[in-house]
Parts: sequence; structure tokens; C-alpha cells
Amino acid sequence: SLSYSKDSFQTRTLILISSFMIYNLLFWLLAFFKKERLRLYLALSSIADLLFVFLIVFLTGGISSPFVFLFYLIIPLSTYFFSFATGLIITSSYTVAHIIACILNPLPPGYMTTMGSRIFYAFILGLAIGILAEKDRRDKRRIEKLNDDLKAKTIQLQTAYEDLKNIEQYLFNIIESIHGGIITVNRDGQVTTWNQSMEDMTGIARQEVLDKSLSEVFPAIFKGQLEQDLEMVIKGELGMVHVNETRHDVIKGSPVLINMDIHQLKDSAGNPLGAVLVVEDVTE
Repeated sequence: SLSYSKDSFQTRTLILISSFMIYNLLFWLLAFFKKERLRLYLALSSIADLLFVFLIVFLTGGISSPFVFLFYLIIPLSTYFFSFATGLIITSSYTVAHIIACILNPLPPGYMTTMGSRIFYAFILGLAIGILAEKDRRDKRRIEKLNDDLKAKTIQLQTAYEDLKNIEQYLFNIIESIHGGIITVNRDGQVTTWNQSMEDMTGIARQEVLDKSLSEVFPAIFKGQLEQDLEMVIKGELGMVHVNETRHDVIKGSPVLINMDIHQLKDSAGNPLGAVLVVEDVTE
């Protein structure tokens, strides 16, 4: 009889554990392929877990069952995936299931103390996991919001960059389309702009003059007083300088006579950025 009971116990336990593994595998496969219904599958899995633990504790001795620990294993797993309030409901449900599974079996002396401590530990565990889960959810929402804000800022910066590039290209096209020569220099007197008309007028390509000083580009013109006047215009100490019919020897072809107006280049706040030179070929 004892051997029969032992074999029966082992058989029932094996059947329950096998069933538990099969239905959990089924639920997780469904959750993997149907992610949009994950919460539904988790809820169904929690109910199935509750029934499984109830049955195995009930069939293996109730309060003295060696599988009581499953309550403490499933409570945190179920509570973590749901809200704090739902976690308390889940904990209460498992506690009730545990009590019923125990009282349906013979109760040993002192069972009230054992059952009371188990209930106490179950609620402490459920509360602790529920608080941690709620904090984790808040952190995830905060991170998601930060990611969304970062994406929005990135899009704004990309849009602003594209707008800036378009404006830069638009201004470049304007400068290139002007018939007269346009030169800009920075505060150190180095060439930053040299339009197509200047290339045609002087025979010097843009790449050859960029970042060079005007005294290097026009050594015969920008020397002595005119070089000092350019520095004063850049600093704002002179409003404008006009150079009238100055001879310039070009690389190819005959010398040209040029008129040149030098103006200060400023930003929107009025701070000096350099100078703009408007050059006109007045060769007859």
C-alpha cells in the first residue's frame, strides 16, 4: 500500500510538472509570435500558474507539501509584469489558493502559525516586487520619453542643418551670379570668399587664394597705407575705403584697372567678422 501510494504520488507529480512545462512553453511561444497580445498571454499564464500550484500543493500534502515554495516563485514573476495594484490582487489570489489547498488536507498542530507566516512572507514579497516593478516601469517611461525627445531634437537639428546648407548654397549662388568681383576676408585679413568674377578678372582660381592674406594675393596693391586701412575697416575704425583705378597685373593677358570698395563685415549683433571687397574692372 505504501509502495502504491509512493508510486501514485510520483506519477501525479510527474504529470503535473510535465503539464506545467508544456503549457508554459505554449504560452511563451504565443507571446513570442504574437507580441501585441503579450499582456493577455501573461494574464492567462498567471491564471494557469495559479491552478497548477493549487493542484500540486493540494495533491502533495497541503500545508506540508514540498512544493509550497512554488507560491513564492510565481508571485514575483507574475507581479513584476503587471501594475502594483494588479500585483496585490495576484498575491491575494495565490494566498487564497494556498489556504484552500492546505485546509482541504489534514492540518497538523500549529498550522495557524505556519500558514500565517507564509501569508505574511507572500505579501511582503508581493509588495517588494510590486514596488520594484513600478519603479522599473517609471524608469522605462522616463527613458522612452528622453529617447523620444532626443529623436525630436535630432530631427530638428537635421532640419536646421539642411536649412542652413540651403541658405549657404543660396548665398553662394548669389555671390557667384554677381557680375562684379566679390572678396571677403576674416578678422585676420585672410580670404574666405573669391567669386567666379574674381577668377575671370584676375586669372587666379579660388583654391589658390583661400586662407591667404590680400597682401599675398595683391602684393602690388595691398601694401603700406592700404593694408593699414583694411585693418582699420575690419576693426570698425574706418567706415569704408575706396580704391580708384588701380593697376593689377593678371596672370594671363593684359593688365587691368580696377576700382575697389572695402566695407566692414559684421554679424547680426554688430560684432566685426572681417571685410567685404567689391571689385570692378574699369579697363577700357
